[in-house]
Amino acid sequence: MRKKSDWQLFAKISWMIGFLLVIFGSTTINNQAKVLASATYNLAPYLWTSAITSIIIGAYIALLFLKQLKLKFNLGLFVCVTIPCLTLTLYYPILAFTPAFLENLEFLALPQLLGLTSETIFGVVAGLTLILSLFQWRE
Repeated sequence: MRKKSDWQLFAKISWMIGFLLVIFGSTTINNQAKVLASATYNLAPYLWTSAITSIIIGAYIALLFLKQLKLKFNLGLFVCVTIPCLTLTLYYPILAFTPAFLENLEFLALPQLLGLTSETIFGVVAGLTLILSLFQWRE
């Protein structure tokens, strides 16, 4: 019984150290993209790195909930939560990446929706639910 308790403590401490490394890495990458965006006046790299790092953070947080790595697809979670959150996360970077294509589609760039999609919480939820929809997380 003592060995299992020691192993769980080691796993929790390892997860926390890994989480700090992921946060540090994503902050460094976002800062580098912000510097690049300010130097080139191109906001697209910063928007993409912000979206992708928030998805990675969410995927790492999902590791807390996994009991085993048994592949089992949860269609309901994927369709009802993951796809809408991925859409909201990637909406603004795609709009910024393809301005020439969307010149005639200005109605897609609603200010309220752009403000909502700039939040990174949707990326965290998208990454979390993506992992939880792919793997079995309940016993």
